[in-house]
Amino acid sequence: MTLDFDFRRGQHPGTAQLHWAPQGDRYSLTLQTQIEGRPGLGWQSHGSWDSAGLAPERYTEGRNGRAARAANFQRDQGVVSYSAQTQSFALPAGLQDRSSWLLQLGAVLQANETLREVGTDIHLWVTGTRGRPELWTFQVLAQAPLTLQSGQTTQALHLLRAPSRLYDTEVQVWLDPAQHHLPLRLQMLLHATGEGLQFELRSLQWK
Repeated sequence: MTLDFDFRRGQHPGTAQLHWAPQGDRYSLTLQTQIEGRPGLGWQSHGSWDSAGLAPERYTEGRNGRAARAANFQRDQGVVSYSAQTQSFALPAGLQDRSSWLLQLGAVLQANETLREVGTDIHLWVTGTRGRPELWTFQVLAQAPLTLQSGQTTQALHLLRAPSRLYDTEVQVWLDPAQHHLPLRLQMLLHATGEGLQFELRSLQWK
């Protein structure tokens, strides 16, 4: 499955592509951005599945097409470690990385329709390549039509992860119930610095 997005980082417009490739009991997930035709931010997740859903094993973040930092999910030892620091942390059940959470959230909603009710909280453990795992809480804000920049209007489920600390990232996501709760729009904002990313779906191709 490949999702093509219109992308914006701050005031800089570009494009992004998410490629999901499950094969047997393994998966590969890549999200790569481009600004002015050049590779920008990129995220890669590789892993398998367990009873909690997606089970990442290695996650990398990079710029300009080059991986710079990594998180390693050492499930046999029950810890997650990071290339950018020496400290490791306990690995909670269902821990996702900063790309896999997007598909895990959609899968959770697809599996349990009671979680789609407005006001419901959904909890996901998420980690990047720095720091420790964090419990992200998404609240279902609305089920309402969403008009994309293309002019297409689609019924969407709108969720918010509100920041609880100064340097938390606010996350808003609009998911498509008619397409397995895949993302239609994603906004991520760090209020402390004003830095933000926005993705808006342009096309979806199944393979």
